[in-house]
Amino acid sequence: VLTLTWDATGRRLLSGSRDKHASLWNLTAGDATRRSTALPADVVKLLASADGKIVVAITADGTARVVDAGSLQQASEWKLGDRPPLAAVLSPDAGI
Repeated sequence: VLTLTWDATGRRLLSGSRDKHASLWNLTAGDATRRSTALPADVVKLLASADGKIVVAITADGTARVVDAGSLQQASEWKLGDRPPLAAVLSPDAGI
C-alpha cells in the first residue's frame, strides 16, 4: 500500500498500491468491497471528492486518472508530467 484516504462518508477507506489497483475497503467487514481495473502504473496518491462521486488516482507515471467512485472504473485522465506531483488537492466542488 502506497497511499490511503477516507471516502466522503468517512466509513470506508481507499487504498492505492504497487499492484496498480485502487481498492475501497469496508472497515466494518474488513474487506475490499471494490477494486479498480489494473492501471498502467503504481497508485501513489488518491483524492476523494466531497460529494463521493469521483476519486482521482495519481499514478507513478505522472498521470491523474478520474475514476467513478461507485464502480472504480476510469472515466478520464490527464498527463501531469514524467513523475507524480509531490502534492495534490481536489477542489471541494469537484468541478471536473
